[in-house]
Amino acid sequence: MATFNAPKSVEDLESLLRDANKVKVAGIDIDGVFRGKYMSKSKFMSAAKNGFGFCSVIFGWDINDTVYSRELLISNRANGYRDLLASIDLATYRRIPWENDVPLFLVTFLDPDTKEPICACPRGTLSKAVGKLAEHGWEAMAGIEYEYFQFNETAHSAAEKNFNGLTPLTPGMHGYSLLRTTLNSDYFNALFDLNLKFGVEIEGHHTETGPGVFETALAYTSALRMADNASLFKLGAKSIGMKYGMRVPGADVQPHLALSAIFLTGLRGIEKKLSLPLPPISELKTAEDRKVIRKLSTSLEAAAARMMRDGSVAREVFGDEFVDHFGGTREHEVAQWNAAVTNWESKPLHLSYVDTTLSSNLIPVERYLELV
Repeated sequence: MATFNAPKSVEDLESLLRDANKVKVAGIDIDGVFRGKYMSKSKFMSAAKNGFGFCSVIFGWDINDTVYSRELLISNRANGYRDLLASIDLATYRRIPWENDVPLFLVTFLDPDTKEPICACPRGTLSKAVGKLAEHGWEAMAGIEYEYFQFNETAHSAAEKNFNGLTPLTPGMHGYSLLRTTLNSDYFNALFDLNLKFGVEIEGHHTETGPGVFETALAYTSALRMADNASLFKLGAKSIGMKYGMRVPGADVQPHLALSAIFLTGLRGIEKKLSLPLPPISELKTAEDRKVIRKLSTSLEAAAARMMRDGSVAREVFGDEFVDHFGGTREHEVAQWNAAVTNWESKPLHLSYVDTTLSSNLIPVERYLELV
């Protein structure tokens, strides 16, 4: 579903952008991070029809711009981190109200040779899933809501605290409180009002139980528009939050991939006429009954291995290229985690020992030295 006032053709752009001297373009990487830039209006106009080059390195590094531990197929030294083709989606047109109404368009990343979406492009992945449903005569619709913590910190103060002991926006538990939002009413209302101007419609917006927690339900719409809106709401919440001197963290869903998984696995069940493997959990009363339950993996490492194994459902519905790439990025994350020294491990520990004079002493020993 196109946004309000979205151009129907490249020819419509000239009048639509008559008051602009630049345009912002952005795509979404495998972690849900927007990667983009400003373009001059003339450069944008020339790229609107056939796309423009965009360095593939955004699919060759992680959320911290660290190159993956194991080079993957899309972007690597062998192909020189070649450019992808960024195809501008005119249906995503909107203005960014907190950036002087600069125009914004989203892009889909294509293989420059085949002109097909690369396996790791989230928008391309969801578009393929929606297309498979359309082959059956079905339209994919979706709704997403977020529950999120907010902190009364700036980027600098959070970093100085090493992201520990952050001050929540408000203290205490105040789910659905009308009173609590008056403490930060300008910010609370800006989240709703500015996102509406941004083309991200909201159905419900309130406090949730927890210190500094809000819940925002986005308006139900077509699947690709929903995933775009969900990603843009995160961008908007963080941008607006920074303008009000606070931080909104982002360890959350990648909406394009989550919806793709839901639709593709659901379609698999329909096409194979699969029956439910067990009754509702509430009907499993005894320990013997519960033996039929198959539990999810309890770590990222185990989940990645399960997804990447031969014959996995993920390989069946997403394809080998996607699974090998996405799984490789999660293996990298596990390697980064295993190599890190956490704050718990760096705390001074005290070991008692007896010296040659039999006097008892205590010495501080740091966990990371033991690891080394």
